[in-house]
Amino acid sequence: MSVITHQGITSRKLCIVLCVTLAFAVCLRHTPLCPIPLAAISLLSLLVFLASARASVSVCIPLACFVATYGILLAIHPEPATWLRIQRFIAFTIGMSCFSPLFQSSRLKLSRHIIAKATYVILSVLVFISFLIWVICLLRWGENGIWSHRFHNYGFCGTFRMGMILSPVAAVVTIVSAAMALSLADNQKAYVSTIYGLMVVIGILMCAVGGSRISFLGLAISLLTLLTIRRKSLAGILKKRTAATVLTCGVLAIIALMPLASNVIRHKNAIGESHGTILYSRQELWSDRIEEFKTSPLTGIGYANELSSDSESEDSLREIEPGSSWLSLLSYGGITGASSFLWFLLLLGKRLIHSRNNHRFPLLFSLLLFLLVNASTEGWLMFAGSIMFPVFWLTVSAIWEAGATSFPTQPIAKNG
Repeated sequence: MSVITHQGITSRKLCIVLCVTLAFAVCLRHTPLCPIPLAAISLLSLLVFLASARASVSVCIPLACFVATYGILLAIHPEPATWLRIQRFIAFTIGMSCFSPLFQSSRLKLSRHIIAKATYVILSVLVFISFLIWVICLLRWGENGIWSHRFHNYGFCGTFRMGMILSPVAAVVTIVSAAMALSLADNQKAYVSTIYGLMVVIGILMCAVGGSRISFLGLAISLLTLLTIRRKSLAGILKKRTAATVLTCGVLAIIALMPLASNVIRHKNAIGESHGTILYSRQELWSDRIEEFKTSPLTGIGYANELSSDSESEDSLREIEPGSSWLSLLSYGGITGASSFLWFLLLLGKRLIHSRNNHRFPLLFSLLLFLLVNASTEGWLMFAGSIMFPVFWLTVSAIWEAGATSFPTQPIAKNG
């Protein structure tokens, strides 16, 4: 018995180490100093899955159909760059197995919680360092500091490779921090709550500085939703003199610094207006996805494919930006593929409703709302190499678990 117990403890420790390592790899992959290849992320994800899937495992039928559908459609539309797209689909399948509720077990549930917590901590540190870099740039070079080639790539990027990564990451950090601050305020943990509150202020500013307008809009909607749901906690904070003072200082700091933080957004809006629409940067991408869907409405053009690219060269598909996760569902899979995802999304909605009395509901609902908005102009839904891919599917897994009832799952393995 002691041997079995010792082996169990060792196995859990190994699983924790793998989960934390995976979280570091996923986050640092998007920094300029650590260009970790997708293959390494997939290998770590596979190791976490194998280490976590040793007890009874069940499969989520709607998600299995979703993954299988796009695999079949890839086989139906194999050209161009067949092997490259197969590699991406393998990474997608492994990522889904590790992060999403495609497979479920008590050990997988624990592993996903560890990955989620570690990811939040690491991303918070990176966002905080980005904030320090932004402040230093302002002090050293003034308002022009954020346009430095070293720290500007599609928006101020700080510790990340692009501003379009910093913005959604900062938004996620902000939402989680706000939910934690409101939750801890109820428990009289003022010191820790203040730290989370500070991260809310920093996160809002960094979301704006990164320059992603859809991320900033999604953050605003999600925070308003969170504050509405937790309005009693907010009212309780306002009744406490110290907490109310800290909150007021945070709001004033945001108001004072937002004109500087929103420079990139204003610049992008000006470019859009000069072309007749603020959606100029996405208009062509959306048109391409719609045209691709029209060429094959039933089955699409195949996973990770773009007819607008040069089909004679594999290099043309190495860097793909669909411009919208929702349009990519239609483009790559047509009505067939999109319907398979819609089936799962409807069941996820039911689980979310069933979890409304769960203490994590405000956080999970707010996060999901942000991700759904963000996905309208960002194409990360089916690409395991994106930072938002694990964030979305870990959020979905948490909702699936919180609202667990008698939904269609099928046992696939029982090892005691």
